[in-house]
Amino acid sequence: MAVFDGVHYTLSPSLPLSRRHELASILDLNGATSAGPHTHLIALGGSYSHHDKQSAESANTTLKVVSDKWVDRSIVMGKIQSEQYYSPDPAMIFSGTVACATDVRI
Repeated sequence: MAVFDGVHYTLSPSLPLSRRHELASILDLNGATSAGPHTHLIALGGSYSHHDKQSAESANTTLKVVSDKWVDRSIVMGKIQSEQYYSPDPAMIFSGTVACATDVRI
């Protein structure tokens, strides 16, 4: 089974053209399709625009808005990652970040 089976994506204009081509190739080769109805809007992390928000709201109330890092991480892990951790909204500054502490004394 392909990583992105069942994913119907649309790419945000906030992504540079070269990145849009790269993502489209990765997604298509791994089972996703750009045909509607769309399930995912993929935007540039940290640049979730008003236009992206309007597109998501008007197109589909169940449209999942994720950053482009969601695609990269899903490929690395070999399965779709939870969308909630890959928000492109700049207000979600630590979206997609994992931190750990070592040598902490109690």
